[in-house]
Amino acid sequence: MIIPAEIKKCVAFLAYNSVNGEHLAGTVFFVGVPMESQEERLFVYLITAKHVIDKIDKAFAGH
Repeated sequence: MIIPAEIKKCVAFLAYNSVNGEHLAGTVFFVGVPMESQEERLFVYLITAKHVIDKIDKAFAGH
């Protein structure tokens, strides 16, 4: 899959805090989708892989 350059420029790191401190979970990127009614405005989504969410979920299991 070819990833557009615009996507590569909007990558960030996702971290979470727990009683043991701050932990890096993985990377995320942002995607903006224009609103149909107001195309100059965007819905902004944070996208990540399932294993990143699973890592955070496991860290907080039982809380």
